[in-house]
Amino acid sequence: MNYQLLIKRGALCTALLFITAGCVNAMKPSNPFLCKMQLVSSRPYVTVQFTLINRTESPLHVLPWNSPWEGWRGRFLSVSLNGKNIEYQGPMIKRSAPTPEAFKTLNPNEKWQNQLTLNDAYLIQPGQLLINYTGM
Repeated sequence: MNYQLLIKRGALCTALLFITAGCVNAMKPSNPFLCKMQLVSSRPYVTVQFTLINRTESPLHVLPWNSPWEGWRGRFLSVSLNGKNIEYQGPMIKRSAPTPEAFKTLNPNEKWQNQLTLNDAYLIQPGQLLINYTGM
């Protein structure tokens, strides 16, 4: 899955959601997930909402590690400001191999949503932000 969210911050704030090939593929009927990333707020902080929906008629077991559904526990976004990469400043968790208990069940047609504030993990300044979802 790969999303891009372009945010221009400053006197005039606009946001555009770019869905790249990875997300387009995720929306094909053969893919069990529907995934979205959308801007919720850009002032005073940049807040993004992530949504994951099970489009099947069966439960799916998902490992939420290094994903928005776990919160800031690792780098799953690539963020750039005015064309320059911004380093992730949040917590990083190193883990051993996942156990069966680490997987969470996403029931048929169930939706997981979580909002994260980028300012909590990245040094955000005014300018043009490009946010790519790269993890999970």
